[in-house]
Amino acid sequence: AILQFDPEGTLVWASPSTATVLGWDPAQLIGANGNFTCPEDLQETEAAFDAAVRDHAEEVRLRSRAVRGDGTRIWVDNTARLLWNQDGEYEGSICAIRDVTDQVEAEQALAASQEHYRILAEESSDFTLRTVDDFVVEWVSPSVTDVLGWRPDQIVGRNGFEFFHPHDVPATRAGANRLVEGQAASGRVRLRCADGSYRWVSQLAKPLIDDQGRLVAGIVGFRDVDARVRAEQALARSERRFRMAMESAPTGMAVVDLERRFLEVNPALCRMLARDEDWLLRHGMTDILDPADDELDLRMREEVMSGRVDSSSHRKRLITATGDVVWADHSVGLLRDDDGTPLSYVSQFLDVTAAHEAQERLQFLAGHDALTSLPNRHQLLSRLNGILEHGARSLANVAVLFVDLDKFKPINDTYGHAAGDAVLVEFARRLTTHVRNGDLVARLGGDEFIVALPGVQNLSDAQAVASKIHDAIAVPFTVGGAQVRTTVSIGLALARPGERADEVLRRADGALYRAKGGGRNRTVAEAEADAKAAAKAEAKAAKAQAKADKAAAKATAEADS
Repeated sequence: AILQFDPEGTLVWASPSTATVLGWDPAQLIGANGNFTCPEDLQETEAAFDAAVRDHAEEVRLRSRAVRGDGTRIWVDNTARLLWNQDGEYEGSICAIRDVTDQVEAEQALAASQEHYRILAEESSDFTLRTVDDFVVEWVSPSVTDVLGWRPDQIVGRNGFEFFHPHDVPATRAGANRLVEGQAASGRVRLRCADGSYRWVSQLAKPLIDDQGRLVAGIVGFRDVDARVRAEQALARSERRFRMAMESAPTGMAVVDLERRFLEVNPALCRMLARDEDWLLRHGMTDILDPADDELDLRMREEVMSGRVDSSSHRKRLITATGDVVWADHSVGLLRDDDGTPLSYVSQFLDVTAAHEAQERLQFLAGHDALTSLPNRHQLLSRLNGILEHGARSLANVAVLFVDLDKFKPINDTYGHAAGDAVLVEFARRLTTHVRNGDLVARLGGDEFIVALPGVQNLSDAQAVASKIHDAIAVPFTVGGAQVRTTVSIGLALARPGERADEVLRRADGALYRAKGGGRNRTVAEAEADAKAAAKAEAKAAKAQAKADKAAAKATAEADS
């Protein structure tokens, strides 16, 4: 576009191409004062023209931004020819306007790219070098100082292999040979630093080939990966230690995914469960846990997943391949990545079956007889009090049978205590099989047993149970190949409202005493025993009275004589 301006800068003429270049109708611009110039560049443009006029210059060239008729902005080159008359007076200018937007943007992109790569080469933690003639360093970027501590002038001109760790030189030479063949090479190597230490870097070497296919130089880029490699090595060492610990641990160990499937298991766990590794890796926790402990397992994992605890430990039952139960103290921890995202669980299983069973046995023996496994005196009193309290609330009768083996001592004396113990064990079995599930059978000690019958209707119901016990004991016992017969004596008492266990036992014991005194092999109820005792006392009193009357009569007769 060609534009003509008067001395005051007013546009007096514009060529038709103005519409194409600037997007303005020439008629719109005539009489205007350069209103197509971008406001940010207007002051600089006017200053340049003013300076050219002061200097009586013949031409001035400017690059600025212009505003097109549609409001968009473009870059233009403005070549202005200044017009002077014979007296040297400024009469205006003729300007040639050319759109150079594409050129400017390309130059800007190129400048940005050049600056970008300059920064990468000189300021980044990576560095690049150019090699010639068997890996002699021809050039190296300044950033090598930041990575290795060497100044570029300490490296240029030397053979690059001098800076590689001796163990990495063979692989590096093999890579250099690939460059000769026109192939790229890459890998991780250790480079010697200025202080004598070595630093891990990744390298990518590419050949620079001329038009005749000859290797001109090798361009090698190095990136500092020392921290990453050392972290990977530390992780590998940690994993090796973990694997070694798992393999050699005497306790069961496993890595379990977030869905509770096994990822890794150790030999100890395989032995504990009588399962091979392949089977376990195809299954999960639900396949080895007693179903009753599954909810506990889920709660433990929720605890560690929430972060409330670092680990959670509980005792659980594991099911082996043979269906046996193994009691295990199970600990669960959580593995997370560097961002804290959960990855998997680590489990440890300590077989405590023997200790658990011993503990249960001790707890059992605290309340049970070691020989017959029946409740002992302490357990009897506790449970009988509970039965009596429930009976009082429900208005149900509770009967108590005090059972004693007749003439048990001769069995011990004749056949030995082991035989006597066998009789007691068998007698306890017969007692429990001839009463209801809800009835209580206990051993007080020696040959004395207690049977508590909650919910009986009356005394007759309790006497019927006592009759069954007599029938059960009538069957001979086999002792050392011999048949031994014995009988039982039973004292029976019905509990009174609000009565405690020791009180009703005392009354039943009194009834037992009378049963034994009456000839053994019988049941005596407390009411019956009381009636007999009253009759006996009455007879004794009558006899005493008769004796007194006789003595009185005799005394009277003597006095009369």
